[in-house]
Amino acid sequence: MSYIVGIPLLSLLAILQSVLMGYFQLLDGRADLVLVAVVAWSLMLMPLGVMLVASLTYHILSTLVAMILVQDVSFAYTFRRIILPSTFLNVIIALPASQLASALHYRLYPQEVEL
Repeated sequence: MSYIVGIPLLSLLAILQSVLMGYFQLLDGRADLVLVAVVAWSLMLMPLGVMLVASLTYHILSTLVAMILVQDVSFAYTFRRIILPSTFLNVIIALPASQLASALHYRLYPQEVEL
């Protein structure tokens, strides 16, 4: 059941991320809707700390790969202008995303009632 809901939902979030998130920037950072949705769905208990670590790890690894492939990338500039604002936006979006994920979880997997 989760695949029936999850795959279209993640596809829709990927489309929204590519189309709309370019307009919602903080400095040069953008929110990653797919990353937020995956972390919020998999760890519904403590989304803020997990989102902070996941977002920082994702963006730092992406920057390191860009530094290896393209030599003209400044880590300090990228950290200030892209990584920190993107992480901030992801943590802000993680609050309602975790609430939506838990509501969807309880809708898809209702608790069994014993008689």
